[in-house]
Amino acid sequence: MPYRLATPQLAGCLAVDPGGRKGDFPEFSVPRCAFGPLGLIGAMERFDAIIIGAGAAGMFAAIEAGRRGRRVLVIEHGQAAGEKIRISGGGRCNFTNLGIAGERFLSQNPRFALSALKRYSQWDFVARMDAAGIAWHEKTLGQLFCDGPATQVVALL
Repeated sequence: MPYRLATPQLAGCLAVDPGGRKGDFPEFSVPRCAFGPLGLIGAMERFDAIIIGAGAAGMFAAIEAGRRGRRVLVIEHGQAAGEKIRISGGGRCNFTNLGIAGERFLSQNPRFALSALKRYSQWDFVARMDAAGIAWHEKTLGQLFCDGPATQVVALL
């Protein structure tokens, strides 16, 4: 099944299974698309990480991998990256909640959420929003929403 490539320089291109390999590999080879006078031109490019899905988690993972010097490709099946973010919260994006706590998550490993939240809390993301100059406000039950359009969060990610 084809997927749209969400990496900006590859926007609009389609990727297919890069060979059906299974297992862990240090690099993946995938088709790189370019538009030229003859239409779609394919070449090979290597990536350290391929992220399937350009939603909030996928884009955030790509940011962190990129900060660690990894070459990243994000593949999105939808029309554009961050579509669910753009429409969430009536277009204002409920980007986090103040009441996030490990005991509010259900898992076979009850300590998983604690470990993840100690490494990156809701306050870390709020700080990222503040640093980007994205205004926000609190609504009912500690829900945090953008003052402006949710597209600000998509652009941040």
